[in-house]
Amino acid sequence: MKDLGRDIITPFMTRMTLAGNRPILKIYPDTGHFIHTDNPVQLSADVVDFVSLGNVVVNSPVVVDRLVNGASNELAFGVAPTPPGASPTAGLNK
Repeated sequence: MKDLGRDIITPFMTRMTLAGNRPILKIYPDTGHFIHTDNPVQLSADVVDFVSLGNVVVNSPVVVDRLVNGASNELAFGVAPTPPGASPTAGLNK
């Protein structure tokens, strides 16, 4: 078990799709196990989208940019980044 995508995610998605329940996979960069505290803004938006529309945008330009360039959550949501050495003052993102 060295590759999460190859060893776990891909086989799971394949099995679910073959069973007729194609899952929606969204990766939240820089987010740990507690997604509701690590990335509350994006998770909340995705929950509302899923309940309202039955779908979640998994490849928005912001998500792709964050995956490729490693931009922080702050930049992705239009909040000025915290200067180096300063303590964050807003939000729950870690």
